[in-house]
Order: sequence, then structure tokens, then C-alpha cells
Amino acid sequence: MRYFTYLLALLAGTALSLESAFLGEMGEVVGELESSLYAFAMGAVIVGQLAISMLIEHFGWLGSRVVRLTREKVLAVACMIAALLLIY
Repeated sequence: MRYFTYLLALLAGTALSLESAFLGEMGEVVGELESSLYAFAMGAVIVGQLAISMLIEHFGWLGSRVVRLTREKVLAVACMIAALLLIY
């Protein structure tokens, strides 16, 4: 299972590299503003999913195991939001 996790992380990093190449080409076709808006929207969706999943775990909603919020988790989401604002 550990090797599968490493492989998944490697594939995710590769996908991010491919996404930046894709967005560069997309910027030439549809425009730079639209391309950066797409990147912002995708990042916002990911940050939103992370934040909601943290709330679901914190309150034990949907029958999930309760996992308390930590300062590090909140700081990580805040940094991701700051990164999104820098992209936009």
C-alpha cells in the first residue's frame, strides 16, 4: 500500500506539470484571462473540498470518525487560499 501511495503522489505531480503546459497552450487559444480563471476555479474547487472534508471530520457528520481540527490544518487551508488569491 505504501508503494501505491508513492506512485499516486508521483502521478499527481506529473499531472500538475501537464496542467501548467495545458494552461499555457489554452492561454494562447482562448486568452490569458480565461486560462487563469480556469486555474483559479480548479484551485477553488480543491480548496473547498478540503475545507468541507475537514468540517465533516471535525463534527463527525455523515457518520465519519471525529478528527479534531488542528492549527496546522487551518494554516494549510489558509495558505492554499492565499495561493489562490495570488493566482487570480
